[in-house]
Amino acid sequence: MLHRVVERDADLTALRDTWDALLATQSRACLPLSWEWFSAWWQCFRDGEPGETERCLNIHVFEGRDGPMAIVPMLTMRSRFRHVPVRVLTTMANGHSPLWDAVLHVDLGTKELEEIGRTLLASPDIDVWQFRRIAADSRLLAWLHDQASRSGRVGLQETVRIPLVHSRGRWQEYLDSRSRKYRRNTLRKVRNYATRPGATVEHVQLRSGREPVLKEVEEISRRSWKVGVGNDLGTSRNGREFLVQLLDLIGPRGDASVWLARIDGRAIAYELHVRGGGITYPIRADIDESWRELTPGSVLEYYALESAFEDPEVEIYDTCAANYWYLRNLSDEAREIHDVEYFPRRVKSTALYLLEYGLLPPLRRLRNRLRPAPGNRGSLAAAARP
Repeated sequence: MLHRVVERDADLTALRDTWDALLATQSRACLPLSWEWFSAWWQCFRDGEPGETERCLNIHVFEGRDGPMAIVPMLTMRSRFRHVPVRVLTTMANGHSPLWDAVLHVDLGTKELEEIGRTLLASPDIDVWQFRRIAADSRLLAWLHDQASRSGRVGLQETVRIPLVHSRGRWQEYLDSRSRKYRRNTLRKVRNYATRPGATVEHVQLRSGREPVLKEVEEISRRSWKVGVGNDLGTSRNGREFLVQLLDLIGPRGDASVWLARIDGRAIAYELHVRGGGITYPIRADIDESWRELTPGSVLEYYALESAFEDPEVEIYDTCAANYWYLRNLSDEAREIHDVEYFPRRVKSTALYLLEYGLLPPLRRLRNRLRPAPGNRGSLAAAARP
């Protein structure tokens, strides 16, 4: 296979047709693995997090005689690993990404996959490879676990289980399949909201990232709990611009919409959806904290879910979130994503692996055993006083 690395913005733009052709070979054209997603993501998150510098595109393209066989969207950067300066090859993914994976041709064979994996791990001057938000069923991840240990060490940082609701079926049958407690609580919330004077639910198609309704979305976010952690759309400029650019790219084809809860015309909560390949993703949702007792977020989730069962183009409602316990009420099935790290067999990298996965885990367990229970902290502190 011919291998090349895309490192310039202009080359990423020129890659669109090739990317679309490769994605079309898959059984499901997953939106978070599309050119549109990664193009918008790079434009908005290219500066990275504090402490990350020299971020550069590092998209690996593999082509055979008949066309593209694989695209692996990654980037290089300088960062610190446990305060040690390192050069990292990492995936183009963060908390805004439902998942990440290499885009592989449906006919890609085992030998070609091994060639791709070895090429990635042969990238020069890299101390740590980070595969953030990688799908648990990724063929590339399977290769890493099976083969990469021969040339280095692989560590698992985190696993997130994201509930999936299959919406091919009858809405009432789905509700009946959930626990009695969940049905009772959810229907009570929907009734309470519906009987509140002036309460309405609105579903609006988004044709671009410049729709007037998005101003209301931003205002809701500015009044949400996310203000306290700097993740609201008012504070997070990059997060807001990512939505704008993604909606500009996919909105014209009808793949974006927002659900709004209103009281007397004032928007108090929203759930923003994008979709592709038969999957709808609620990629952003916020509520105005002053209306929390009315639970408008749960109400919007109910209506959005019901709508997914009525839409013939939607097969899966991907909850698209972290390990939130309440989302387990929606489904017994989940998609797993991992944060995985690879360390080559070099002195610096091996030392970092032994620190992260050898020394620190038992120290954390010891710390947790020695830490006083929450109820005893006051008495222990008092006993320590002279």
